Amino acid sequence: MIMTETTAAEFTNIYSKIGGTKEAARAQRFMEKVKIVPDNLSVQAQNLKVTNSVGANDIKIFGTADQLGIQTLTSDAKFLRGTKAQGVDFDAYLHPPVSLTGQ
Repeated sequence: MIMTETTAAEFTNIYSKIGGTKEAARAQRFMEKVKIVPDNLSVQAQNLKVTNSVGANDIKIFGTADQLGIQTLTSDAKFLRGTKAQGVDFDAYLHPPVSLTGQ
């Protein structure tokens, strides 16, 4: 499993601010199993416009996966709808959102 630099920074920020002790420990164990790769956007991602539903960091994340030819695991349906409206379909597996519980 790989993760972009932008994703790793966002993930670390989220679990360090919101997650509880057990969640932080699980997140650290998870991160030990993930390879971090530099952001490297595909051409079609570079041409996307930032909007209310299409964020700059999301463009980096999905654009890097697109450049690498790999699927993205996400709960961000809003982003996928926003890019589709701009004519870009990313290869993504959409899963239900899961919130941290502070545990």
